[in-house]
Amino acid sequence: MSLRWPPAPPADLNGESRTEPAPPFPPVPSRAQLPPFPPVPPHAQPPELARLAAPLAEPVATIAPVPPGGLTDPRLIDGIGEVTAMMATLLDDGASTADVMPVIRETARRWLEAQVRSGQMPASAGGELDRLARAVYDQRYGLGPLSDYLRDPQVENVDLNGCDQVWITYASGERVAGPPVATTDEALIAMIRTWATRGGQTARDFSAAAPLVNVALTGSARLTATMEVTPRPCVSLRRHGQPDITLDGLVRLGSIDPALAAFLSAAVRARCNIIVTGGVNAGKTTLLRALASEIPPDERVATL
Repeated sequence: MSLRWPPAPPADLNGESRTEPAPPFPPVPSRAQLPPFPPVPPHAQPPELARLAAPLAEPVATIAPVPPGGLTDPRLIDGIGEVTAMMATLLDDGASTADVMPVIRETARRWLEAQVRSGQMPASAGGELDRLARAVYDQRYGLGPLSDYLRDPQVENVDLNGCDQVWITYASGERVAGPPVATTDEALIAMIRTWATRGGQTARDFSAAAPLVNVALTGSARLTATMEVTPRPCVSLRRHGQPDITLDGLVRLGSIDPALAAFLSAAVRARCNIIVTGGVNAGKTTLLRALASEIPPDERVATL
């Protein structure tokens, strides 16, 4: 038995094959002739579809703006170091802001006047005096270009992968890219060494022999930096937005429910072993602070 494909056309009564023409396909209507689809009411749309179909209320930010007080002119940025060097012997480490700001402002004014007279900067550069003086103060007593982020209460974390890859994480969870903080990776390493010495009050080695530095800063902030063990120098500036959080506070924030808060409180008071783990920015330190708030005040606590 053999099969034939396609099958032969049917035969008539005389045994002869006959082929009937196939009926033509109906014409395809044009786009203009098609009836419009009825609109789907908003309440009948899936939430994901309704959210995508709705127009954006505002554009999504992908690049963080220059921080308030930040300088963008390269000549002014270079002037921060030059002004700092001009008054290196006039500023004491323990001086107050009220004592040093008049000196910094006067030195910055003289530097700007010299730049304008030499033709290196336009006369309008005088309007940057306050910004330049603040930048010099931050360079001498703060964290340089990172100080503006610490002054923003909405900023929680600042991560640097080299001098030009800057990521800012806000309290809302938004993570955006920021402007460079230094011209080269070598300049960033020099800044890290200065921050480590200033934060620790003593000289700290930051080199290939000691590629990690960890400094506790004022205002519940902590700075961690690495070099050599990473392709580029890396800096992580963490600031905890809830330094006095409790389990009841986590309940009010909606992070945990009352039943879980009661369970965790009982576990702490019963001296159970508790491990807090999670990814970056998961809230490990915040939860640990809330758990520590349940320790009775008469308990003796040792941190290893």
